[in-house]
Amino acid sequence: MTTAGAGRVRALVALRVAEVVAAQRALVPLVLFVVAVLVLVVNDPSPAPGPWPVTVPVLYAACTWASLAATRAGEDRTVATAAVGGPARWVLAAAGAALLLEVPAVVVGALLPALLQPAGYAPAVVGEALVAHLTAALAGTAVGLACSRPVVDRPGWAAAVAGVVVIVTATVPWLPPVGTTVGALDAADGSAVDPLDPVVAVVLLAAATVGWWAVARRRA
Repeated sequence: MTTAGAGRVRALVALRVAEVVAAQRALVPLVLFVVAVLVLVVNDPSPAPGPWPVTVPVLYAACTWASLAATRAGEDRTVATAAVGGPARWVLAAAGAALLLEVPAVVVGALLPALLQPAGYAPAVVGEALVAHLTAALAGTAVGLACSRPVVDRPGWAAAVAGVVVIVTATVPWLPPVGTTVGALDAADGSAVDPLDPVVAVVLLAAATVGWWAVARRRA
């Protein structure tokens, strides 16, 4: 990608963030996630892993919802796609906008329990929590892209498919990247989060991005 192309993508990322925030489509799941973290921590400021086995799958669902919102552009998607030079740049901008909106939730979910716990958490444990929540955000963005238009044209079907995928992949403990991450956090033996899980999440996001681009290009 040329410098000019990268500049167009950055401009479109900023535009998508502004549009999504103005429409408040992605703010609802992220705000609800922050409220859930606050409720969990204030009511039970327990030692590590504290609320993380709950907040990771909840963040996974919230980021899926947020990424669906970030790609839902209506009729202006065609215009914006042409303006930036094709669907590849559009999907990069949509994914980038979703991730930017999700970063504060990742930080809150990982750090707030440690800050409010009287005894504090060890830095290595907090680092694992950041990795776990980042894994959930990346995977949720991948699911959202894979279920958004033009891959799944109808919003109702998109929400239904995304919901089923999130529930199954978050609750099966041997299924990476979110299921295994939640299983490790919830394990009584203090198992560490597998460092391969965020790698798997990145691969899934890349695959979802390429799949979205292929479908958009074919339907253009």
